[in-house]
Amino acid sequence: MLTEPITESWQEMGCGFVNAPIHSRDARSCRVIRDLTLLFEISRTLEESLDLHRVIRRALKRMVASMGLLRGTVVVANGHKEELVESEAGEHATIPDEEAPAAPNLLKWVMETGKPLTVANIALDENFHDSRLFPDQSDPKAVIAFLCVPIRSGRRTLGTLSVKRQTRAGISLDREVRMLMIIASVLAQAVSLRQLAE
Repeated sequence: MLTEPITESWQEMGCGFVNAPIHSRDARSCRVIRDLTLLFEISRTLEESLDLHRVIRRALKRMVASMGLLRGTVVVANGHKEELVESEAGEHATIPDEEAPAAPNLLKWVMETGKPLTVANIALDENFHDSRLFPDQSDPKAVIAFLCVPIRSGRRTLGTLSVKRQTRAGISLDREVRMLMIIASVLAQAVSLRQLAE
């Protein structure tokens, strides 16, 4: 039986740290709590206004902070015409990155195929030769990865959600891709509803 009320927030329990190690049951629990909290916050943010630019910008800000990203970008397209681009830089980005969507060829591939794409190390990819982001020099295994997933509604691809994040060489990015796919599905609902209202 509980004799004292639980007053600790998930940050106070140590769950607020980005990239918490998966060495213990507590760490896995913290990661689940963090992810569920982020999804709740994004869903709530997207309901705050009919202004798609505003709500996506705020949702990106929450996502970048929670996931410890260097940059997150949403592109919503209408046919071959680009409609909306929102980009948010994270506080961990020590060197400002470009605000325009990165690697347009890769974004186009994701739009056309409706499939997620991962670049484990942008330094080794010719699509990022102009990037001004560099990994932490104090960690010889640090690299910057690029992940992009489609924003889909049914069989239609409405746009893309892409991120840049620092990670370590050899680390699997599957969990991050799955999380981005879930976030993209929430974004797709918001985009579809606003398109129907127009």
